[in-house]
Amino acid sequence: MSSLIARIKSLPRSMRWLLTGGVLCLLYFFVVEPVIVYVNSVNMDSDKIAVVLERADVERKAREGSDKIISTGKAKFGHVEFPGDPEARPVEFNRQISEVISRNGLKEDSTLRTATLGAGPLAGVIGTDKRIQRNIKELTITATPEQVIKLISDIERLPTVTTISRVQIRKPGENEQAGRKVKADISVETWTIERKGKAR
Repeated sequence: MSSLIARIKSLPRSMRWLLTGGVLCLLYFFVVEPVIVYVNSVNMDSDKIAVVLERADVERKAREGSDKIISTGKAKFGHVEFPGDPEARPVEFNRQISEVISRNGLKEDSTLRTATLGAGPLAGVIGTDKRIQRNIKELTITATPEQVIKLISDIERLPTVTTISRVQIRKPGENEQAGRKVKADISVETWTIERKGKAR
């Protein structure tokens, strides 16, 4: 080792500088640059992980908000069942509506109709070979405003009721008037899943 140092010292100054520069270049390309590349790679991976974690945190907070909205909705309106069987669901729906009307001491005057639900988020869930059928019960109730409000509240809590799509309240005609009563037209819906192309 000492002989190598002695040889280097015996070289002309320009050669020593050239040798020192060569050693520094070798150190840079074989030690410093690989370390820089590795550090940059680790930093990039860290940045990617940070972005994923931030996105996951945003999604978690959004889900928490959705969970609160859903639980508040359930507390207010009750549990809503997923669109059901086209044979069984309308029968159960009609039975539950009739029971609620009877329980409130009111008389049922209703008609039934169906309509197909337009395109929306449910289409992706049920598949392209099926469609959502809206089974709509049009109720006409003559009652006090308080009875109408209670009836709507009770109907909304039924699990087979998907939505109350329309409520119209008006005074009854001259020959229908009795005390404080009003006439309410209420459209109540339950949704079913049917195969496309099936005859209605």
